[in-house]
Amino acid sequence: MFTSYLRRAVRTGCLLLSVLGQCWVPMHKDPTLNEVHCGLLTGENKARLAAEFSAEEVMGWRRKCVSLLHLHSSLFTMHTPPTSFES
Repeated sequence: MFTSYLRRAVRTGCLLLSVLGQCWVPMHKDPTLNEVHCGLLTGENKARLAAEFSAEEVMGWRRKCVSLLHLHSSLFTMHTPPTSFES
């Protein structure tokens, strides 16, 4: 079974495999299956980034990342998130 790293996706996968009696099936977690991947912003503390840069700039990066994902609805389309915090 392939799943994202999102906790709810992993739990749903475990529940599904349990109901089907297929708990022996390995679960492969892949970050490309996550709903949103924002490059260097992923896992960063927004308050720290806002202090270092500006809140408006950080929100602009986040909006840009999310809007790029909504432009392409294909599940397997790779999107290029911001690769640096430079403006």
